[in-house]
Amino acid sequence: NNEIKYITSLGLMQVTGSNFEPDKKITYAQMLEEVLKLLGTGALVNAAGGYPDGVMAYGATLNLYTKNANDQMSVNDMCKLLYSAFDKNVTEGYFTQGYLSDGKFTYKESDLTFTEKWMDLTVVKGIMTDDGISALGKESIGNKRVMIGSDVYTAEADCPGLLGYKVKAYISTANDTENTMYAVIKNGQNTVTEIDSADFDK
Repeated sequence: NNEIKYITSLGLMQVTGSNFEPDKKITYAQMLEEVLKLLGTGALVNAAGGYPDGVMAYGATLNLYTKNANDQMSVNDMCKLLYSAFDKNVTEGYFTQGYLSDGKFTYKESDLTFTEKWMDLTVVKGIMTDDGISALGKESIGNKRVMIGSDVYTAEADCPGLLGYKVKAYISTANDTENTMYAVIKNGQNTVTEIDSADFDK
């Protein structure tokens, strides 16, 4: 199908050989190998032993979602694995001496994360000060507009109940004229204190 042709044209997956067979169910090690390629670590994985041992070892060093190498991947597993890669920086290779086959090549992390390179999304972290319905200390700007800190975004995701929470949001960088927020989640650094009306003096 068109999706398989596109992926193989990028060199991310190989139809021939034993590592990728598009008509069969994919295993964790196979899926992890492709995610690591998207992260630019293919050569480093090969140096660590290749498929599957080097794949499993390098995935562990990046703290990616883990399963047993031969476990079949469900859609839920694939989402978890991809999500665990979202904030990882993509590795890029550089010639440090000479040219092409006689040159020395080195690898280092770039400033681009997985989502920035492949999905045109950047991660923003901060306090939700306006959820499009209510705001902290002022009237909400509304109209599908929300604020994280003092920055305004167009919300494609529902935000009710997140006012005042520390959040992590995924913002589209594809359009230079508008910052569109496609997803927002609590970032695990929130403490909620509930106060009952009976706790107040009359």
